[in-house]
Amino acid sequence: MRRKRGTAATATIVLAAAEVSRGVREVREVRVDFTGVPFMDTSGLAFVTDLRQRCREAGALLRIGGLRPQPRRVFAVAGFPLPELPAVE
Repeated sequence: MRRKRGTAATATIVLAAAEVSRGVREVREVRVDFTGVPFMDTSGLAFVTDLRQRCREAGALLRIGGLRPQPRRVFAVAGFPLPELPAVE
């Protein structure tokens, strides 16, 4: 599992999207932990939206956990469905 802390954790999301896009058969679940992400803008939302689509196409589950208030609001305003998930371990 790769871990990246910081705003939007873009590098981790890009790596996960690349693995899913390559059709890595072993990828059944992609977890994105936002515990260390206090702020996210629309570029972070765009990456996660793209990752969600790639996961759907590959038949993988996307799990998002550890959302802090500001990123949660970005997802909510965008209408991004977010079940309540604990922080990803």
